[in-house]
Amino acid sequence: MKNERLTQRQLLALLWAGLLAPAVEALPVDAGPGTWLSTLIALPVLAAVLVLWRGGELPKLLAALYGLWGVVLLAVRLRLCAQRLLGAGWRDGSMAFFLLGTAALALWIGMGHRAAFGRLGQCALTILLVTAAGVLALAVPKVELGRVFPLWTQDVAPALRAGGAAAGMLGWGVFAGFLYGHVDPETRKPGRALWWAAWGCGLLSAGQFIVLGCFGSRLSAQLTNPFFNLAKSVGVTGAFQRVESVVAALWMFSDLIQLGVLLYALREIGGRIFPGKEKQAAAAGLVLAAAGGLVLVPVEMEPVVLAGNLVFGAGIPVVFGLLKKSPKKLEKRC
Repeated sequence: MKNERLTQRQLLALLWAGLLAPAVEALPVDAGPGTWLSTLIALPVLAAVLVLWRGGELPKLLAALYGLWGVVLLAVRLRLCAQRLLGAGWRDGSMAFFLLGTAALALWIGMGHRAAFGRLGQCALTILLVTAAGVLALAVPKVELGRVFPLWTQDVAPALRAGGAAAGMLGWGVFAGFLYGHVDPETRKPGRALWWAAWGCGLLSAGQFIVLGCFGSRLSAQLTNPFFNLAKSVGVTGAFQRVESVVAALWMFSDLIQLGVLLYALREIGGRIFPGKEKQAAAAGLVLAAAGGLVLVPVEMEPVVLAGNLVFGAGIPVVFGLLKKSPKKLEKRC
């Protein structure tokens, strides 16, 4: 149905709005002063995925594997969102309460209309970018260039390792590819996704530059969420101070968009494996994820998530995209 279709801009807004939550959690890593280049180093990987990936064309077995990984990511994202809400000022609250409440809200979003979800993504991206720009702009006077410059040849290898971590973080967005089939062909513009990728990775590198310039690479790696810690130290005298709780609460928009993207992807996967059972499959996946989120420990899961995202978010899409010209051979392999 036409009113169920997304525009290309809406899909890209959903992709980047959903990526901002894992971005502030995983970046920057401890890789020296060149860490801020990590997302620019990962840009070619993201560009290749955008060019070659179409999640809706996957064989059933491979789609099922993506469905299982999607449930794992749902569990991790639910847990991390609940933790952020607890840390935003409700420290005497219950983890289970916030986790289940977030799951219920995500289910309401994920069972709705795609077009409405696309509009929500555009609004959420605008709010998040304005919030991030405000925090980073206020932090610019505190940047010390000696913490990020100069860069020497010995900084190349650590920066490349940081690029691998950034690619794993960007792998959260691969599930947006399952929604590509619902994009109105009239809104598709060649090269737009690559421009968004370049701008997105560039802005993430600029944000890391400011964070590293304020804290340095070693301290940034020791902090759980350097961006939110940065929000603690910015403000306007006589107007407002310590806005980290507001910023952390607003970042729930990114969590909800990422959860929604995962749920809509599970709907596509469920419809492919169990025709006519799209919403039931997504709801079942969310229930399993909520149960898993109550026992998962995000700190321990982070290396697993980054490694899994490298496989599902970069490796498989690139290989599948290169092989899809020979569908019979691909069906045999999968």
